[in-house]
Amino acid sequence: MKTFNSLMVASGLLLASPMSLADLNASTGETFTLTNIGESEQVSSEFGYSLSASGKTLLIGAPKRTINGKAAGAVYQIKIEDGNLSHDAVTKFYQGKKEDGWNIKGAPENGDRFGHVVAGLNNSQFFVGVPGEDLKDITNAGMVNFIGFSERGSCVRGTVDYTPMSYFHQGRFGIIGKKEKYDRVGYALAVGDFNNDGGIDLAIGAPNEDVGKHDDAGGVNVLMRDVNKDFDYCAEGFTYFNNTAWSQGNLQGKRKKNEYFGKALAAGDFNGDGTADLAVGVPGDMALGNQLTSKDNKANAGAVNIIYGDAYETTLNEGGPALLGNEQVHQNLKGISGGREAGDRFGAALAVGDFNNDGVDDLAIGVPGEDIGDVKNAGMVHVLYGFDGRYNNIASGGLVKAAANISMMEAHKHASFHQKTKNIGGKVEKGDLFGAALAAGDMNNDGYDDLIVGIPGEDLKRNGKQIVDAGAVLVLYGSSSGLRHNGHRYFSEASLPGIDLPRKGMRFGYSLATGHFNDDNKMDLAIGNGSTRKASSNNYVSTPKRAGSVAVIYQD
Repeated sequence: MKTFNSLMVASGLLLASPMSLADLNASTGETFTLTNIGESEQVSSEFGYSLSASGKTLLIGAPKRTINGKAAGAVYQIKIEDGNLSHDAVTKFYQGKKEDGWNIKGAPENGDRFGHVVAGLNNSQFFVGVPGEDLKDITNAGMVNFIGFSERGSCVRGTVDYTPMSYFHQGRFGIIGKKEKYDRVGYALAVGDFNNDGGIDLAIGAPNEDVGKHDDAGGVNVLMRDVNKDFDYCAEGFTYFNNTAWSQGNLQGKRKKNEYFGKALAAGDFNGDGTADLAVGVPGDMALGNQLTSKDNKANAGAVNIIYGDAYETTLNEGGPALLGNEQVHQNLKGISGGREAGDRFGAALAVGDFNNDGVDDLAIGVPGEDIGDVKNAGMVHVLYGFDGRYNNIASGGLVKAAANISMMEAHKHASFHQKTKNIGGKVEKGDLFGAALAAGDMNNDGYDDLIVGIPGEDLKRNGKQIVDAGAVLVLYGSSSGLRHNGHRYFSEASLPGIDLPRKGMRFGYSLATGHFNDDNKMDLAIGNGSTRKASSNNYVSTPKRAGSVAVIYQD
């Protein structure tokens, strides 16, 4: 199978590859579609809209897959057999399914969007966001299913219910928040140990949460997993205990209408204290000081809030995300290049990795609506490097330097990338949406995490013809000094075996995930193109009429 280098030129560039002992090898990749995993094709299924690794399995969300005649959504778990992921080792999950003695809560309903987002926990357990779930007559209230965990009866002690939960929504068993129409709880998910107790906790985005009188300001719920069985009296799992809720009403930044706090989430240890911290994307953050017109108010300048984890524990508190030292980053923060402009959508995508292998996690932030010069929505990515502050003032570690007041704060270390960056190159084009999806992992097995950037609006050329919104993926490699500008690689669908040549509106790179998808313990890459969302709402030129697919590229 020919590689991308010999088949196609992306934005007029030949592609380079870094020298290393291992690297992604497109010729050994494979592609998953509904038909080749034994399912009937459905062009509106959005197969590949979301991706996640769960142990040594790949999770693929198809949030519009028809179940019992309803466009309710499904998730496909693909396991390793004979060394690689197998087209024959597929399990399909959907609401209402009974599997191995436990039930997936909920009934398939039109618009549920089960699989809008997936988050892997281990080989047998994972979370599924269902932001379109109706709770009785409360439309699109949203919920999250915990697959692989079964509730085993009630655990009520006195007036308090400690029952570990297999599904979560606001108001259930004391989870903070009121069930409301169009909150869309479960739109985004992130997992991490926010109190350093050895258990993986869960953050849930509800970007359409109303905060006070501010419609769609957005909120995030964090549920702590009790691993010590100190509080639930029943079994290890997620209970209401110590759950918290966050918004720009209790963090930096002013809550405003249509800001969508919680539309993207990521967890990582940004200050080196051994406890996971939470990054919250706010792509609609109002940077201009006033409300934009109703036509534009869903695509504003954007920001990211950082909530630091805390291992502090008492008899009434198990630790977790804490208010102390929280930060907000944006393109007007000192040390970050660019300026806050309407439509940038800073924070629309997030990824965490240790790109310089210093033991502290770094944060990559997608800005897909960034204009490069006069080229609209070309997109860019910012990277903020974490800093170990354990032996300094408590506020000095993390992504932002301590300062006397907010206006004096600045990033510890920062880099930015777009298709006009030196040694990256690529033709900057309208609607490329560079940074619309992000992922991180060690793609060449050299000990440094690398950054994978989705460019779903990338136009490609083949035989002199322009293929609009075919999509591409860029890999930036880590080093001791951080992500480097040279030695990057591009992939498109032409890179891979078993898949058609790129076509208009394919949006390759719309979703990304890294994980161990074979038995060699090297990190591999999954790339999805499952979006069929309307072009007008996503700056795409066209809407594909096909079921979607997922490509997996293994390291050699």
